[in-house]
Amino acid sequence: MQLRFKLMLSNILMAALPLLAIVLLAAAGMKVMGYNYIATLVTLSENESDLTSAQNVISAAKQEALPQEEGGEADESALMRMADHLSGLGFLVEVRTEERVLLSTMTPAGESIIQQAVGNGLADIDNLTLESEKAVIIKNTFDDNDMEYIFLAVQAETNEQGSQDEEVEHTDLWEYIPLAVLTVLIVLIVTNIALTVWISASVLRPLKALRKGTKEIRDGNLDDSLPYQRRDEFGQVCADFDEMRKHLKQSVLTQLQYEQYRKELIAGISHDLRTPLTSIKGYVQGLKDNIADTPEKRARYFSAIETRTADLEALVDSLASFSQMEMGHYPFHFTKIDLAKWLADYLAEIHMEAEKRNQRITLACDTDQAYAMLDVQEMGRVMTNLLCNSAKHAGKPQSNVEITLTQLPDRALRMIVKDDGPGVTPVELAQIFESFYRGDAARTQPGKGSGLGLSIARQIILAHGGSIRAESDGGLSIIIDLPALREEA
Repeated sequence: MQLRFKLMLSNILMAALPLLAIVLLAAAGMKVMGYNYIATLVTLSENESDLTSAQNVISAAKQEALPQEEGGEADESALMRMADHLSGLGFLVEVRTEERVLLSTMTPAGESIIQQAVGNGLADIDNLTLESEKAVIIKNTFDDNDMEYIFLAVQAETNEQGSQDEEVEHTDLWEYIPLAVLTVLIVLIVTNIALTVWISASVLRPLKALRKGTKEIRDGNLDDSLPYQRRDEFGQVCADFDEMRKHLKQSVLTQLQYEQYRKELIAGISHDLRTPLTSIKGYVQGLKDNIADTPEKRARYFSAIETRTADLEALVDSLASFSQMEMGHYPFHFTKIDLAKWLADYLAEIHMEAEKRNQRITLACDTDQAYAMLDVQEMGRVMTNLLCNSAKHAGKPQSNVEITLTQLPDRALRMIVKDDGPGVTPVELAQIFESFYRGDAARTQPGKGSGLGLSIARQIILAHGGSIRAESDGGLSIIIDLPALREEA
């Protein structure tokens, strides 16, 4: 869950939960005391028509309770229901015939009210409806099947009712306000604490993970990843931090590899410089000690010194070129060249040198024109290096080299230089383009080269925007891919 959504949700809950508490508290309050208020309101609304309501109840009771056939008896259950309805309206009731009382809820207080309002003349009145400020009196006489039924009802405000109304009036919501306020405060505090803990956990947990990761990096441990994996803003920060850790680890590994490479480079330079220098020193010492005591020997010593000096000069030149290429300062001069034609011209130019190396070279092109941007001099340096390496490591008097040029579907030009020598081992194949790398057998033979040739060839091909790799399959194959240009019209 996004932290922004969590903050929005916490704000909503901060307002919604106290409001919900108020609603629930109000509902509970209405549940507790709502009956008294509702009953009071009903009573107040019905007081305006108590007389009419009582008359309707009595009329309905006449139809339901009085006998329908001659000689029948009144339905006492119907009369009881009538009495209940009238009691609900605050009436005292009495139902009788001339002979007996069928139903009576009349009290001495009710009889006293009738006496005060009507006196002794009530017996002479068949039907009476009397409504005053103090009392309501209803008398109905019904003749049914030669039987006379008298319904008498009286309603008056008593002290008991007054005290009940007063009690209802004092039953007020204001008495519950302190409890409501306290409840809302409790809900607000609990909600605040819960949401604070929730948001704090969402913030503190990733911060703790970041702090731990920073400490691990400070202590040099770049292997442990951050454990926080949630998909929120902090999760993205932790993911970026972990990505930074990976890049830092890769940078450290690259630095270590570079340091190792630098050490090997220095060791290689030292070895390749020491070998001709030792040879030169030996020849010079021989001349000083008059070991070369004849003109012919002195001539051979001077010739050997000149050869070793030329080797040193070639090594220094290679080192300078390699260093400039690695730093990107080497001056290349590119020209649009037909690679197929250039290869044919190049092989014709070095034909005599190849014969001296006992090397037979063949060229096969599957396209007449294959244009590319080339530095002719440096590409010739690459080809010379590859052909000389094949001759040096052929392992036999006569060596064969096959050069093929094809155009790939993605408009790249592929040139393969394949010899019929012994090839190289998988370990040597993986390191063949590294600086100063030579097989163990070649390391002890100064005439086998400096170990920079293929490294320089790789730098030249990369500068052309291409790629170079080696394969060993019954011989050594150097595969060079170069970007092609459109053919000239």
